[in-house]
Amino acid sequence: PASRAAPGRWWPRQAARDVTLAAGVALVVLSLAALQGAGLEAPADPSSDYPPRPEWWFAPLRQLLKTVPEPWGSVVLPGLLGLALLALPWLDPARRPRTMLARGLVLGPLALALVLGLTSWAEDRADADYQAARVAAAEDAALARRLARDGIPPEGAGALLERHPPRLGARLYRTHCLACHRLDGEGGEGGEGKSVGPELTGYLGRAWLEGVIREPRAPRFFGRTKIDGMEPLPREHRGDLPALAAFVRAQDPEVRPRLDPALVAAGEEAYYAQECHACHGLEPGELGGGPNLHAYGTTAWLVDFLRDPGADLFYGADNEMPGYADELTRAELEALAAFLRGLDPDAPRD
Repeated sequence: PASRAAPGRWWPRQAARDVTLAAGVALVVLSLAALQGAGLEAPADPSSDYPPRPEWWFAPLRQLLKTVPEPWGSVVLPGLLGLALLALPWLDPARRPRTMLARGLVLGPLALALVLGLTSWAEDRADADYQAARVAAAEDAALARRLARDGIPPEGAGALLERHPPRLGARLYRTHCLACHRLDGEGGEGGEGKSVGPELTGYLGRAWLEGVIREPRAPRFFGRTKIDGMEPLPREHRGDLPALAAFVRAQDPEVRPRLDPALVAAGEEAYYAQECHACHGLEPGELGGGPNLHAYGTTAWLVDFLRDPGADLFYGADNEMPGYADELTRAELEALAAFLRGLDPDAPRD
């Protein structure tokens, strides 16, 4: 340092260097704050399985804890290193050249920290579950920041995601529906006298609709229920399946603009040619042998269905599914409907 080489000459040269460096660091910090902002993640949720990790500068200590048993990894080795660094002024006074011991006490721990940090980083990179959790956490954080623009509820930031309709709907689905409806390889066992309803993986999507139209009594659809009034689509008309599915999905006004108009028109022609309208009305309140498809797949349609699936507009006397008119509030029904609408693989993600 200049103060060691020329005592009393810290001002102005060294002072100018110090001020310039401090100003540069402050400028970098201010630029990062203005351009990137704070690295906010999703609100903390003690019930989640989020895998916590320390910041990068603590990663070597975490890896040391994983490598060296207690108490050596947590107390003894870090304590000895700290004491050695505190002793440096006596081990390496400024009046004589640097000793190998002093260099080792500085460079050795730095090299070890680098190795431990890189090892921790490599292990996390190879951990597929951790990487998936990080992706999910990033999505939660982005959603929470977007929802926060409309205000944070009095209960706190954690309620932002808890009340978000698709998230609330997912929890309601697991509580009320998963036992009877298989989804993504889970549920659908029935039990306690419950029948097993259609699998809902891809529900409302065109592939799911094609499957129902092709073979409604297949086990993954209505084969394990009392509903058996719908005949499979004749084999010679299987080529109409994509068009029929598109036409049925187009009953949702929010989805219709995303579909090929020519395919929807062909589906409408096939719908009437196969006399689907005899059982599935397309006008409000129109009754038939099967569910009314007016506004099929919309939030309003799903809410009405969830309230009373045994109504004449839906499954009538053949229904085995409980209604939730008295069990769930309107907001909860809409949240469950939002979750179900999100099962369509082609649906826009909220």
